[in-house]
Amino acid sequence: KETMSLADSLYNLQLIQEFCQEYLNQCCHFTLEDMLYAASSIKSNYLVFMAELFWWFEVVKPSFVQPRVVRPQGAEPVKDMPSIPVLNAAKRNVLDSSSDFPSSGEGATFTQSHHHLPSRYSRPQAHSSASG
Repeated sequence: KETMSLADSLYNLQLIQEFCQEYLNQCCHFTLEDMLYAASSIKSNYLVFMAELFWWFEVVKPSFVQPRVVRPQGAEPVKDMPSIPVLNAAKRNVLDSSSDFPSSGEGATFTQSHHHLPSRYSRPQAHSSASG
């Protein structure tokens, strides 16, 4: 599939928007429609910002980036997973150290253990159970 559907585009933009609101001190002041229908000159800025976020979390992989554990409903919680309050540490690291989004290997050093970007494919799915 070469092009993304409108629903997929909106979902991805919503993830970025929610991440910015929760972890980057509400730095995204645009609506989903603003981002989706922006002029091409503005879209390139969005793409650079998103590419930089993904580069930090998928390529550099700071120590606090961990895979999200998706539990089926009714499953027991994972007991070995540390519960570290990352919100302030992540904001401090990202905003203080990489506010200009350096593209070289220099920049923020991360020390907390937590995952910030939810996988788009890990959202809860409705499971139909066939009983026979």
